[in-house]
Amino acid sequence: MQVKITRRRAIVGAAGVVGAAALGVGAPYVVSRLRKPHNIIVIVADAMRGDVLFKAVNGREITPHINTLAREGVLFTNAFSAAPSTKSSVASMLSGMYPPGHGIEYHYLTLPDCMTLQKYLLGRGYRTVAVVANPYLAPEVGPDGKHRAGDFGFSSAFDVYALLGFGKQDEESALRKTEGREAYSDGGQINELFLRVFDKVSRRRFFHSTRPVFAYLHYMDSHQPWIKTAGVKGITGIFHEDGPGTIEDVYKRDEELIARIFSDGFSKESLTGGDISRLKAIYHESCAYVDGCIGELIEGLKARGIYDNTTVIFTSDHGEEMMEHGCIGHGQNLYNTALHVPLVVKTPRWQPRQVAARVSNAGLLPTVTEFFGDELGNTNLCSLAPNAAGPALDHADIFASWLGRDKVIVGDGREAMDDKDSRLYFNISSDPAELAPLPEDAAAIETLKKIRLQSARFAKDAGVVRRWSTSQWQNPWAEDQDRAAAELVAEKKITLREAAYRKSIGDFLPETAQKALAAHGQDVKINESALTPEEHRKLKALGYIN
Repeated sequence: MQVKITRRRAIVGAAGVVGAAALGVGAPYVVSRLRKPHNIIVIVADAMRGDVLFKAVNGREITPHINTLAREGVLFTNAFSAAPSTKSSVASMLSGMYPPGHGIEYHYLTLPDCMTLQKYLLGRGYRTVAVVANPYLAPEVGPDGKHRAGDFGFSSAFDVYALLGFGKQDEESALRKTEGREAYSDGGQINELFLRVFDKVSRRRFFHSTRPVFAYLHYMDSHQPWIKTAGVKGITGIFHEDGPGTIEDVYKRDEELIARIFSDGFSKESLTGGDISRLKAIYHESCAYVDGCIGELIEGLKARGIYDNTTVIFTSDHGEEMMEHGCIGHGQNLYNTALHVPLVVKTPRWQPRQVAARVSNAGLLPTVTEFFGDELGNTNLCSLAPNAAGPALDHADIFASWLGRDKVIVGDGREAMDDKDSRLYFNISSDPAELAPLPEDAAAIETLKKIRLQSARFAKDAGVVRRWSTSQWQNPWAEDQDRAAAELVAEKKITLREAAYRKSIGDFLPETAQKALAAHGQDVKINESALTPEEHRKLKALGYIN
């Protein structure tokens, strides 16, 4: 197992309440004496659709452990992500900004220097821990090539940040590489590492009192290619319609289908109705697997006597398309099958209930700041608390964006999708599957534009600047940036160290990149010929290239 861990030494100030100044960009981290300190854990199951919870197939619930968590907390049945892609969606969850605000509307950008959930809670005296298995959340690198550069990137403001890499695992862990398909680190490994880190940091004393822990856990077991090794005990075959046959027989047919879908030259037109049913069964079993991992995590929290006084937030970064609109996977469109996600908040502050009002899971940061009586400015996202506290309010306006495409769902269910050269309109109140396009809706488009402009303006007012990723496989211009730096060093205009640092914070923008970024709405294609075989496999496994 490959693990990257980045540690941060918190800057300690006088104990006290975090005020408005501490919510600004680059504010100092102030340790507070909390009246009722409690742990906060955000759990993300990658690519889990919102309609999976409480769904039963063949008389069996797909997610029984998550369903139990939902009964103990507030379940938002109409929650949506801010993007159908991990990097942008997670950035919105952590920053409380829509994509036009934090700027990650393409893979080559990264989380900028801004207020985030982990930065806020670090300032509130929390120890911050993250264990993630999605490579798009990799730490950014600095001048020494090892540590993150500056105060940006997903690892920023975490005391401990662990990225579990790809790797061939033993059969017990139910993971492997096969025919070029990457296997992600197992959810059980996330549990094991997190609980080990939690036990270590929670024993440390600060001002003679135990500091609470904020944790961000990102599971990949429900992400494509969805399939585990043959014979996952109690899971393989339970949602299939195969009829008689051994687990090995079921798995062999599953593997043949997945291999075909991820093979070069695959045509979606070749899929039969039976293939799609099988694909859904495989996906449901992957969701059942991550559900089991989350059940194990909850048992670990209960065994430590901390579950009841811990806020547990469960959600997903995006949904998953299963040919409802001609696509498999995610990141390809803005239909609700790719945006509708589960959202559960189990907290001692709220009574259990279900909320049907539409909300965005990008509202986590304003929700948590409200727990402490602080108000997050510079955002058009609202706290979830009003809907959780009493009778459901009206639906919020929901916004999502990715690769130059925008979408809005206004309060009464009218939708507008602005996809560069074309626009689509629906009303999900009468057409929840988004299959019957409607005539132009000028008011919905105006709402869409308003939210985009507001998001960008709020970010600008807060001093948020877009940042370029230092990851060479995510940033197609990393090599151009290297060349630009080398030329300036050769001309003795800057030192080698300065060049390395300026490059790491995205200060070198080659002309091609500047034009692409300025021309909003222009899709940026990955240059596949420049990728190494390993980079190509990673991108293909993530569904971003064919």
